[in-house]
Formats: sequence, C-alpha cells, structure tokens
Amino acid sequence: MSTSKQSTKTPKCRRDGRQSKNTKTLITDAKLLKFWRNAAIERAGYACEFPDCNVNYSQLHVHHIYHRAHVSLRYSLANAIVLCPTHHTLGGFSAHKDPTFKDRLLACGVRTPALFEALSAKRNIIQKNTQQFRDGCYQKLKNYL
Repeated sequence: MSTSKQSTKTPKCRRDGRQSKNTKTLITDAKLLKFWRNAAIERAGYACEFPDCNVNYSQLHVHHIYHRAHVSLRYSLANAIVLCPTHHTLGGFSAHKDPTFKDRLLACGVRTPALFEALSAKRNIIQKNTQQFRDGCYQKLKNYL
C-alpha cells in the first residue's frame, strides 16, 4: 500500500511565477550584514574612526571588533568600527595585522573599557543565527537605514 502525503505548505509563488503578497521577506545573513555595514558607516559619519585619520576614502571598511563567528555580536553596532583600507588591512598598525589593535582603541579613547567589558560578556552568550534572531537584529538596525 502506498500512500502519498500531500504537502501542507502554502505555496510561496503564484502560478505565474510572481511572489504572493502574503509571504514575508526573509532577512538573509548577507542582507543583514549589508544593513549592519551601512548603519555603522552612517553612525561614524562616513569617515574612518581611527584616531587622527583625516584621509577621505570613498570606500570604507567595517570591522568586527570581536569576530563575527560570535553570533550574539555579529550584527551589533557596538561591535563595529569603521576604518579606511589602511587602518583595516593595509597598514602596519591595521586591525588585521596589529595584535594590540584593541588596546590602541582604548588608549586613544575611540572605545571605552566599559564597552569592551560589555562586548566580552555578550560574546560568551551562545546564540543560533535563526530567522527570528535576524528579524530582531534588523528591527534594531532599521533606525539607521
């Protein structure tokens, strides 16, 4: 005896291939990281946040202070710093080459010790990158967009 199961899912597309109006747009990781990047650049005033950097670059990089593998901090604006290409990857004191980069941010007053303590505590929280989590992060970032 073969019984075929009927699909109980509602179709996401209509017969003509267009998306139906009642489906919710999914916030993907790539979209949310793009929103995060744009929000961080706007918060920084479209300039490099490294101390005494007055070079105008058309391309700015947004760096995660704590690695984005920590899902609880991946989309947090507190974990973002906007840098020019020199201070992000190219220079000798760049974020990716200088092991004391975080200490340099503290010494120059770009970020406070309290912020680093809060980020350090938050990064130890185990968080899955679910759609519900991404939707919540999007709601927080939406104010900047």
